[in-house]
Amino acid sequence: MILVKKPLISKPQKTRQTDQCTRYGVSNRTVVTQSSPRKGIWQGQAFDTDPGSANSVAYSPTPCLKVRGMLQEEGSGLGGPAAREAVLAKVAHLCHILHCEAEVIAGVVYLKCATEDDAAVAFKNLHGWWYSGQLVTVKYLRLERYHQRYPDAPSGPPYLRSNNPIINND
Repeated sequence: MILVKKPLISKPQKTRQTDQCTRYGVSNRTVVTQSSPRKGIWQGQAFDTDPGSANSVAYSPTPCLKVRGMLQEEGSGLGGPAAREAVLAKVAHLCHILHCEAEVIAGVVYLKCATEDDAAVAFKNLHGWWYSGQLVTVKYLRLERYHQRYPDAPSGPPYLRSNNPIINND
């Protein structure tokens, strides 16, 4: 009996990366990397922030948050209004947000929620998520410090909303 061996080299499968490489005239064997693969897109969770996990806080000490990783340096990335809208789209339908301000120079989005519980919800849904190829990190900011920076920040309704809320955070 004679066994016929199939060749080890098979016909390449067509994938999105192959299509992109072909479109841009790059060999299929070349790896193309970009610093920000998808600008303005929430790309998934990097680590768990559910209660009890190593990256969660047992309780929310303040209603104010400082969000890093939303704004890119040198003006090449997301601008202040777009970062503000991205934060609101992600969490404004889940909790009550009183004030949201993006500081492009510092690369930070500041968020003031109505209560500590609302801040905990925002923290859980922002901290540890990938956004435009960058890891978003969140920390709590003392209320006094927030009011030093934003003395005219509201302390009651109306709450901020997004025009395009992201209903499914997965």
